[in-house]
Amino acid sequence: MFLEEVESRYFDLTNKRQRASWVEENFITDDTEQIAAEANQELKHFQRGDVQEGHEFDKVCATAEMARKMACLKLASGFPAPADPKEQKELAQVLASLDGDYGKGKWCPRAMLRNAWT
Repeated sequence: MFLEEVESRYFDLTNKRQRASWVEENFITDDTEQIAAEANQELKHFQRGDVQEGHEFDKVCATAEMARKMACLKLASGFPAPADPKEQKELAQVLASLDGDYGKGKWCPRAMLRNAWT
């Protein structure tokens, strides 16, 4: 069944992406950033295809549970991926880079800030 297959694959890809993101955020290197970008790209590519495929079932009479699952599938993609695979890859790398930049930031005590402006 379409919905069961999608749920299973989505669960696997989401876990893969979350693990890659955790590693990237705790061990910030170019390699971990690339691993996170690849996992995110794979998930976004999957979401884009399945959301489009899911629209084939829009007019099918389904149980309330199946209708809820289909709605969740369509809404879960969050930031939509572009159709072009090159642009998908670029988007995934930019998003991973932003995570890395945030993690590389340094804390600066107020005393240092005051001295910096004088």
